[in-house]
Amino acid sequence: AYIALHIEAALERMENNKSVKKRVLVVCATGMGSAKILYNRLQKVFEDHVEIVDTISYYNLESYNLSKIDMIISTIPIEDKWGVPVQKVDIFLSDKDVKEIKEKLFSNKIDMHLLLNSSRVFIHKDINNKEGVIQYLCSELEKQGLVSHNYESFVLERENVASTSFTDLVALPHPMKFDTSETFWTICTLKNPIQWDEQRKVQFVCLLNIRKGYTGDLNQVYQQLIDIIENKTMMQKLIECNLPEELIQLMCE
Repeated sequence: AYIALHIEAALERMENNKSVKKRVLVVCATGMGSAKILYNRLQKVFEDHVEIVDTISYYNLESYNLSKIDMIISTIPIEDKWGVPVQKVDIFLSDKDVKEIKEKLFSNKIDMHLLLNSSRVFIHKDINNKEGVIQYLCSELEKQGLVSHNYESFVLERENVASTSFTDLVALPHPMKFDTSETFWTICTLKNPIQWDEQRKVQFVCLLNIRKGYTGDLNQVYQQLIDIIENKTMMQKLIECNLPEELIQLMCE
């Protein structure tokens, strides 16, 4: 119900906000000359569809508040670690650049690589109950400095309200409140199916972690996940994966 409500509300907002401009941050080595040239090109090409929020140097990116940015467009290579799509472009914005920006910025699809990391994917674990799975995942995330010590209790609290098994084979546990510093998924496949609730056995668990204070639209995130887990053939392939990288590649196709 929690996920369904988010999707329903997000779909409605999406329909009502189709004309809202995408918010873009322009980054270059210094934030000066090349950024200004790129700024003018972007304004000309995307005038009615994009709001260029700021032009900054790469060295200021670390401290910049990206919570309301839809894309970073940069004249220099930038690693994909910001939780926001990044597009490297030529200073004069080639036709190829324009095409790729449109595909990333105006597509309804989220880049799964922004949500998945091999350090947060656990394969064929030999755990025989729901509480054990949740304890294991929260403990691993705490070791990585991604969640607080209380995170397990938040997830179990939500589970006690209603089971988070979504289909046969799949459960989508999540905390009672958003409590992480970034939005990401933690995935665990199990050696054997376990009884998650009275109705369903589960072998694929995706712990949904949403950034604390997040107020954005989660519809795209949830919809892509649901498209995957409702595909039984895909789910079987994911459960059979032997490496985290293999699973991530399959989910990102």
